[in-house]
Amino acid sequence: MKDDVLEIIRRDIADFADPSTPVTVSTSGASWTQGRSTREVQFEGPESGHFPVIVEGAQRWSYREFFATDRMADLRGLAESILLTLSDVPAYRAPSAKLDDGATSAEPADARATVETLCAPKAERARTNVLFLRGAAGAGKTAFLRHLTIRGAKQYVEGRSPFLYFYIDAQGRALARLDEAIALILQDLRARFTYHAVAALTRMGLLVPIIDGFDELLGAGGYDEAFSSLARFLARLDGQGALVASARATFYQYSNFPQVTRRLGEASRGSINFEITPVDVLPWNREDALAYAEERTATGGVVAKVGEFISQNAELLSTPFFLAQLVDLLTAGEEASTSDHLTILLVRGILRREVDKLRGPDGEPLLNEQQHSRLLELIAEEMWWLGTREVDVSTLRTVAELACDEFGLGSSAARIVEERISSHAMLAAATQPNLLRFQHEYYLAFFQARLVVNPQSDLARVLGRSILGPVVADEAARALTADVVQRFISRLNGTRTGVTSRDAVQANLGALVAGLVRVHGSILKGTAFTGAVFDQVDLHGSRLEGVTFRDCNFIGPDLSSSSWTSISFDSSPISRLRVDARTRLDNTSLRVPQGVASIVARDEHGQDVELFAPQEVTAALRRAGAKLDDAAAAQRTPAGERRLKALRKFMRMARKVFRFSVDDLEICGLKGDSDWDWLRDRLMAEGLLVRSTGQSRRGPTSEMLQLTVRADDLLAGEAGVSNDAAIRRFWETVNGADG
Repeated sequence: MKDDVLEIIRRDIADFADPSTPVTVSTSGASWTQGRSTREVQFEGPESGHFPVIVEGAQRWSYREFFATDRMADLRGLAESILLTLSDVPAYRAPSAKLDDGATSAEPADARATVETLCAPKAERARTNVLFLRGAAGAGKTAFLRHLTIRGAKQYVEGRSPFLYFYIDAQGRALARLDEAIALILQDLRARFTYHAVAALTRMGLLVPIIDGFDELLGAGGYDEAFSSLARFLARLDGQGALVASARATFYQYSNFPQVTRRLGEASRGSINFEITPVDVLPWNREDALAYAEERTATGGVVAKVGEFISQNAELLSTPFFLAQLVDLLTAGEEASTSDHLTILLVRGILRREVDKLRGPDGEPLLNEQQHSRLLELIAEEMWWLGTREVDVSTLRTVAELACDEFGLGSSAARIVEERISSHAMLAAATQPNLLRFQHEYYLAFFQARLVVNPQSDLARVLGRSILGPVVADEAARALTADVVQRFISRLNGTRTGVTSRDAVQANLGALVAGLVRVHGSILKGTAFTGAVFDQVDLHGSRLEGVTFRDCNFIGPDLSSSSWTSISFDSSPISRLRVDARTRLDNTSLRVPQGVASIVARDEHGQDVELFAPQEVTAALRRAGAKLDDAAAAQRTPAGERRLKALRKFMRMARKVFRFSVDDLEICGLKGDSDWDWLRDRLMAEGLLVRSTGQSRRGPTSEMLQLTVRADDLLAGEAGVSNDAAIRRFWETVNGADG
């Protein structure tokens, strides 16, 4: 066996050895201390794949099998613990999913089969596969991942699966590091190994970590800290294994991920080599929703009523959570009008039931509906300031005590409320004993939105605490009646922040303004918004007229199927503006590239492509009705068009892959392409593309290539607005060449 293989074996064993104890490895065997006992094994082989057969006493295992046994990780015991502690969802219905492979428009398929295929161990996996499971809040991501984990654990115990999903519930945990989340879950499961060994087991394809609620690992550091946490874990995988990270679709800005990972890789002992595979959980259509309603209730009248609600709330009722809540509400006989907004309807239904349930010794309700709502607002506010979605029972009782004092309740009534607050129907058991959370993030958002719009709130302090999601923003807008919208906008425009909280406040201002546009767009004519950052905001289908944006910044706004008429962008640059054939920007003056640096449109494969060339951006915006001057850039030569097409094809891969090989170029159709060869030489001449080496766990060292700048930054240079001298020189060469 080669020295590099022996070093891998030593490192794998060290993750299970007692702390600060030596691990001795030679070509004949290994010895180490584990559980205060000396362990010795002998090597035979090596088996195919360069790793030896492990012999201990009279027993023999393949290298991979040895680490799964009860002498090391005891993965069967872990699977049994998972089955005892993780509960499945009643009346579960598997969603469909769509794989975004960056090259073709994939057809929807069964989500479970899609993820299982992508995560299955591969002897010669080229790089770590990072599955980003995307979906809106309530789309069923958590239910799907829990079901997948339980199903995988059953199959592992029965000997029908070679690997085990390791479900990490990051939702609600006030953590900024992935290692902390892993350590807590392992303790809860009473695992036979520590978090140090998770990377080794993942490298071997024995574990597939699932990080549910990856956007919860934010802490005060924002996106960079969350991605850095994941990157540190990837650095220990050496390009092997697979993991799943789920979050709301609005969270994913993974074009920043390779940049964060590259910085960590410079100081890392391992080779960071990964591929990002986005998988979208698709919303249910009307047929799916009605079929689920029939499975959940036997009452035909309820199913018919659900059909009426779907006609009025199609988007919300395409998510399993809201659909299940509505079915339960109607089955309980609650009055419900299709004219009511669904969130308000469901909240009021739960509160009415709580009013009836929480009674004193005389049989009278202790709290009315408004008081129940206020109590939950205070709980949500406490969670906001604590930076968590979970609180312990003691904290709940303290909040209840304060609420009862505010309501003027007597001591005996207050004591009953405090004792029974933990059984409130709006709350549910959390990830650890003695902790509770709201049933769903929609309900938490509903009550936290009241904190945001409260006239007495210190808005700068509230918005500087954490990042608001679009659900909170929409609920805040919905909580405002038309007569107070302008007063709230004045408060937004007057928000002043310190240096440390500026980024969070500006992003939250953008989220709240986007919520106002979505909910109150028809009454905003003549309004001006100031100092907001609109980062990846979803404004598709919105209608807006006569609005001014001053000193704002738009990064990746989605204006597909939207109509923005007579809009003024005053010192408010736009990049990655998403448009489609139904986008209208009539009577809106825009400058290219100073005002609009790039747009995102669909190519012939149905894939998103970002356009930077001023003439292309101008043409697309003019088709949408915008008022523009002709772009000054000259038309490209036929050779220039071919090279740009090759560069975009390369960039589709470069956005998802940190390092790439000749085989990757062949897969995306660039191997042997003379236009790509020309581009490669220019990129390398400017230091934008460099050679690196990647050590495969089961194969020899091979030459790899990697970009030294973000793919988006390189493409942005086409518009002539890059601050990077090397990028500017590259595009000057590309645009000046005619051969």
